[in-house]
Amino acid sequence: MRLEINNMEESIIKNYLQLNTNVIFTDNFSAFQPTPNEQDYKNEFIYRYFIRKRNQDNGLIYEVNADTFKDFQNNQLYFGTKIKWKITGQIDEVSKLNQRSVSFGKQTLSNLDTHIKNYTKFWKG
Repeated sequence: MRLEINNMEESIIKNYLQLNTNVIFTDNFSAFQPTPNEQDYKNEFIYRYFIRKRNQDNGLIYEVNADTFKDFQNNQLYFGTKIKWKITGQIDEVSKLNQRSVSFGKQTLSNLDTHIKNYTKFWKG
C-alpha cells in the first residue's frame, strides 16, 4: 500500500515541521565514544550522554555527544540522561561511583545497565 500525499497535505506537514523545530525524525546517530583529555583527567570525571526512543522501553540506547544530547532534550520522540563518569582514582572506587551513576541514569533509561558493562572504561590509574 502506497501512501500518497497531495500538495495540501505536504504543505501542512512542512508547516508543522517548521513550527515544531524540536521534532527530529531520525534514527541516524553517529557512533560516539568520549575521548577524555588531560584536563578531564585533572577534573577526575567526564559527562556521558545517552538517548533512546520514548516508546521503546528496552530499545537501543545511543551514546551521543553533548551537542546532540542538547538537540534532543526537547524532542518528542526521544529522551535521555546525562551521567557523571569518574575516570581517575582507586579503581574499586571508580567502579562503585560509576555503577551509582548508571543506577541514577536508569531512573530515566530503564535499560541503561544493559548498555554499559564496563564501569572502569576510560579509567587512568
